[in-house]
Parts: sequence; C-alpha cells; structure tokens
Amino acid sequence: MKVAYVQDLDPFVEGGGAELTDQAYITAGMARGHTVQVITPANQDEIVQPYDLVLMSNTFTFSTKFYE
Repeated sequence: MKVAYVQDLDPFVEGGGAELTDQAYITAGMARGHTVQVITPANQDEIVQPYDLVLMSNTFTFSTKFYE
C-alpha cells in the first residue's frame, strides 16, 4: 500500500512527542511492507500521487490551498 503521511514536522528530523509517535507509526508501516512518504510543508510540492491512504497528523501549518 502506498501511504502519504502528512505532518507539520518531519518525524525523522524533529524530536517532539508527536513526531516520536508518528515515527513509530511510519516505521511499523514500512516494516509491514508499505511505502510511506512523509509530506511536510517543506516538501509538499514533491507529492507523487495517487496514494492508497492519506494519514494526517498535526497539520496546522499547511495552507488551506493544500487541502483543496
């Protein structure tokens, strides 16, 4: 399954509580054979579609245009 994981901060770079939890989810998904792309405001223009599943976590800094 191809998964887009949308988060304000890259959980593999930042070390807050939400990022550590997201990192665990992403790592578990990859261990199960899923392809996971982390999407942050810094790389949102690099989105490759389509995805089978989009997960959103802490997406407060994305512009409203991102959701259109």
